[in-house]
Parts: sequence; C-alpha cells; structure tokens
Amino acid sequence: MKMDKASRAQEPRPAAAQAPRPKRLTGLGVSPGTVIGTVFLLDKGLPPIPEHAIRREDVDGELARLTSAVDKAVGQLDALRGKVAQGGGSGQQEALALLDVHIQMLQGSRLVRRVEGLIREARLNAEAAVETAIGEMSAYFRTISDPYLSARIHDIADVGQRLIRILAGRTSHSLQEMPTGSILFTEDLTPAETVLLDPERVAGFATVAGGADSHTAIMARSLGIPAVLGVKGLIDGAKPGDRVVI
Repeated sequence: MKMDKASRAQEPRPAAAQAPRPKRLTGLGVSPGTVIGTVFLLDKGLPPIPEHAIRREDVDGELARLTSAVDKAVGQLDALRGKVAQGGGSGQQEALALLDVHIQMLQGSRLVRRVEGLIREARLNAEAAVETAIGEMSAYFRTISDPYLSARIHDIADVGQRLIRILAGRTSHSLQEMPTGSILFTEDLTPAETVLLDPERVAGFATVAGGADSHTAIMARSLGIPAVLGVKGLIDGAKPGDRVVI
C-alpha cells in the first residue's frame, strides 16, 4: 500500500524514549553520610512457631534445650559486644550498654524464669513458651507510663526472637553475605541485627519503621553506617539491584 506525501506528513512520529524519573522518599536521617549503592531487600519474617504439649517425662529435656539456647544466645551477644567494642562511632557506649541489657535478660532474668515456668507448669515446648512469655511481658510493660521501662518491650521481643530462632534451628538472616556496596531495605531492623552489618559491605540502610532515638539508630551511629529510618513506602516497588542514593 502506497501513501502520498500528505499522508506521510500526517503520520505520527514515535515519541522519544524518556528515562524514568527518580523516585524520592523521605525519612529520618539517624546516622550521617551520603552513599550510593544497590538495593538488597531483606524479608525477615519469622516462620510459624511450633507449639505442642510435652509429656511430663520430657520436661527436663525441654528445660535442657532452653538452657542450651540461652547459653548460645549469650555467646552470640558477647561476640557482638566485642565487635562493637573494637569499633567506634558516636553511639558506641550506648550500643555496648544495650547489648549488656540483652545479656542480662538471659541470665536468670524474669523472662527466662517465666519460660521455665511455662515449660514445667503448662508443659509447653520451649519455642511456644518463649513466645508466650514475650507476649505476657510486653503486655505488662505497655501498662507502665515510665518511658524507659516501656522501651524494654523492643528488647524483650529481640531477645525472645533470638531464642526462638536458636531453638528452632533457624539461621540468622544473611546480613553478612550482602554484596559489597549494598544498601539494605527492610521493614525493620533490630539493634542486634544492625550490629551484624559489615561496614565494608553495607553502604547504608533504610527501614520502614524506627525513629531517631531508637536503639537501631544508636547501633548505626556506633558502626558509622549511614541510615534513614521511618521511610513510608520504602518497600513498595523496590527491586533488588535498584540503584539508590541515601
């Protein structure tokens, strides 16, 4: 089919390809610095926690499992404390104090005693007993008006989830296996997880949750890793490998 010159003149020209406009999100800058890197998305949801009744004759064995998990958790936290002590940063002393609190929560504390009681009296398996104890203690601390004590809810949850992962044989997230130059995107990051970040690999991180005075912010400053917390819409549409600046 042929077209005359007038028809060809009216034919629409293809639109020039346009580069996608950069997406700008805002949050709270809690650890200073400007970095460029590629997105590493971390999905860290806890799988379902097993719950079942144990026989009376199995109580001692379940208590032994708990003791072994507590010892391993204390060892992990001691190692993290050593890593922070060797570093620097403006939040080092606060970070060390926080890890000390977590260690104390595992050494004959109210949390551990309650878990032991649930194993003995309710005959719950250790994982379910830890989850129940976390819920009870968190509910109690929410009723306290003292901001320091109410802030312990996050510490209780962090320590309890560490115990559950050890008991269930689940390895920690691959925070130390990120490619060099990664910028971590995640819903939330606990203080103990933040300490696992390797400044040689992680350029920075951003989370949906968290605030300027959070323990995660303190850890980020102690490690000297640029961080932005409280970023709404951070995960929406983000893809691993995206090039970002924080």
